[in-house]
Amino acid sequence: AEVELGRQRDVAEQSLRLKVALENMSHGICMFDGDQRLIVCNQKYADVYGLSKEQARAGTHIKSILERQSALIVMNGDPGDYVTGRLADIAAKKTYQLTNKFRDGRLISVTHKPMAGGWVSTHVDVTEQTAREESFRLLFDSSPVPMWVIDRESLRFMAVNDAAIVRYGYSREQV
Repeated sequence: AEVELGRQRDVAEQSLRLKVALENMSHGICMFDGDQRLIVCNQKYADVYGLSKEQARAGTHIKSILERQSALIVMNGDPGDYVTGRLADIAAKKTYQLTNKFRDGRLISVTHKPMAGGWVSTHVDVTEQTAREESFRLLFDSSPVPMWVIDRESLRFMAVNDAAIVRYGYSREQV
C-alpha cells in the first residue's frame, strides 16, 4: 500500500511538471491520439485559435478544431477543403510544415509530426519574423548600392540585388 501511494505521488508530480513545462513554452503545442482526439494542449495553442476551455479539453476531435481554424484562416478555396486536406495528411501519417495567414494578419507556422498512436504539432506566430525578413528583402532589393550574398562554404552567389546587376553588367543567370 505504501509503495502504491509512492507511485501515485510520483505520477502526480510528473504530471504537474509536464503541465508546468507545457504552459511555459513560447509555442502552442498539442498532442492527439490515434482516434484523432486531443490528448493535451497548452494555453498558447488554445489562444492562437481562440479555443474555449470546452474546445481545448482532452477528447475533442481534431475535425472540430480544424473547422474552427478554417474560420480564422485566409484561404482561396472552400474551408471544407482545408479541413479535408488536413484530415487526409493526418490519415496518411505525413510530416508537414505550413504557414497559415489569419484574417487578422497573423502568420502561424504549423509543424505536424506523426508519432506512435497519434501526432504532435507546434504552432508558432511568425508574423514579426516574417515582417523583419520582408523588410530586409526590400532593403536589399531596392538599395542603390550593389549587394550580394555568398555562401561561405562554396563561395557561390546566393542572391544579388538589381544594383549589382546594373553596375557589373552580368545577368542574374550569369551571376
